[in-house]
Order: sequence, then structure tokens, then C-alpha cells
Amino acid sequence: MTNQLLKTLAAKGCDIEKMLTETFMGKEDFYVRMLRKMPANTGIQRLKEALSQNDPTGVFNASHELKGMYSTLGLTPLCTLCRDIVETSRGGSLDGVAGKIAAMDAMHNEYAALVQEALQ
Repeated sequence: MTNQLLKTLAAKGCDIEKMLTETFMGKEDFYVRMLRKMPANTGIQRLKEALSQNDPTGVFNASHELKGMYSTLGLTPLCTLCRDIVETSRGGSLDGVAGKIAAMDAMHNEYAALVQEALQ
């Protein structure tokens, strides 16, 4: 792995090597192009909005979409938080979800900043 962004994300516990090998067929440039789309994804805003409206279905839908994106990109810490939110909201509950969404939002913003910095 030669790309500094991928190295940084791997150091943060992301499963970059596995995704690079299994999903992106060793194509670092393609992987980075897909990562560059993450900051523009509006799922995190939809998730926070659904929570503010006390809407378990909206929380489920937004978190499920985000879980897919995070999983595909190998952003394991985000995927783990998201999985907990999906499972809680799947049953119509929002118990304990607010803190997890806040943690996920902060981590999402941190990772998005790393990606945007790499674009410069």
C-alpha cells in the first residue's frame, strides 16, 4: 500500500488491506476515488434529521445505507457503530442511539476531513 490516505485509515483501525485486495482488486487509485465520494454522502445528515424527528424507520434507513457504504470502503470503526444503530432501530427502538449517532458523526467528520485533505 503506497497511498498515504489508505495508510492513515488503516492506522485508525480500518480494514483497508482486506478491502483493497478483495473489493478493489489491488487498485489503490480506484479505491481512493471511491473514498473521495464519502464526504459528499448525505446519509449522516438524514440520520441526524431522523433522530431529531424521533423516527426509528428513518434512522434505520439512513443507518443501513451508511453501513453499506462504510462496509464497502472498509471503514470498520464507522461500520461497527452503524451496525449497532441499525440493529436497535430495526425493532423500532431508539434506545441509546443518540450517543452512538453523535460518536459516528464525529468519526465520519474526522474521516471525511482526512479524505478532503488528501484531495489537496
